Amino acid sequence: MKQILLLIIIILNTSIYSKEEKKENIEKFKNLSYIIKPFFREEALYLSINSISAVDNQKHDIKYKPNADLKLGLEVSIYDWALSFSISPPKSQDDIEKYGKTTAFDIQLNYIDKNFELDIYIQKYKGFYLLEIEELNSESDVLALREDLSLKKLGVNFLYTSNDNFSLKTGFRQNKIQKKSVSSFILLYGIEYFSLKGDKNLIPKELNEKNILDFIYYGGEYYTFSIAPGYGYISNNEGFFFSGIFFLGLGIQYQKNIFDARETQTTLSLKLNTRVSFGYRAENYSIGILVIADGTLSSVKTVSIQQESAMGELYWSYRL
Repeated sequence: MKQILLLIIIILNTSIYSKEEKKENIEKFKNLSYIIKPFFREEALYLSINSISAVDNQKHDIKYKPNADLKLGLEVSIYDWALSFSISPPKSQDDIEKYGKTTAFDIQLNYIDKNFELDIYIQKYKGFYLLEIEELNSESDVLALREDLSLKKLGVNFLYTSNDNFSLKTGFRQNKIQKKSVSSFILLYGIEYFSLKGDKNLIPKELNEKNILDFIYYGGEYYTFSIAPGYGYISNNEGFFFSGIFFLGLGIQYQKNIFDARETQTTLSLKLNTRVSFGYRAENYSIGILVIADGTLSSVKTVSIQQESAMGELYWSYRL
């Protein structure tokens, strides 16, 4: 009986000490209600179609890219909610003639509490160009334009950590102060709808004519549920901050592909996501750089479809 009472006292003392430690480790700003954050973003999005040819037994990589690298955007936060959108500035006529015209739409809704984060995003791109392929020798083929090709993404990500000393708000919203460096394991749950469609074959005709890749693929629709464990770290040093999270996991993907005929299948996919933020934080403003890389790899019959995106963002946020 004495041992049980002693154990209860130890647990209560540990709990009280832990709560005091949590309060000491995370501090609020005076101005918390509203944050305005204009940003400048350089983005690289690649759509890769990989397949091994039955003719030469070699892997062939076909990459499409939208002509929308540079984006200007604005994020507005009200308490724990944030809404952000970005646009791609107009391109010059010479740039459009060489790389084609891309229409891009990107909007995100974000909610961050101390232990969890909810991200909802919608992204649309129409108009891609084909990057260089070794088998295509002519300059006109190297930059073949595909104004008919469209990509749509609609997804929800949920991040959770059980460590109360690790605040997601301090790491990427910058509306609280992490007084001591801390690390934590984090779980990411993701649901995504991904659509890829073209009016004609996504396999270049030159590869078809040479029988290197002699099949037709028009795209498809892909529904993915993924779970990715990760590890995060937040550091703070007299106003300077650094935050980083890395995730790696697996997903289940249901596919509706368009080859010569429509086909459906369920397969596994690989999920990779990493994000890093660093800069300087004062009482009323923050200046920083945010870098995010994301990739999903899945298999479609004899084809592997890979979404690769990376972006670097320079931002200045002001707390009202």
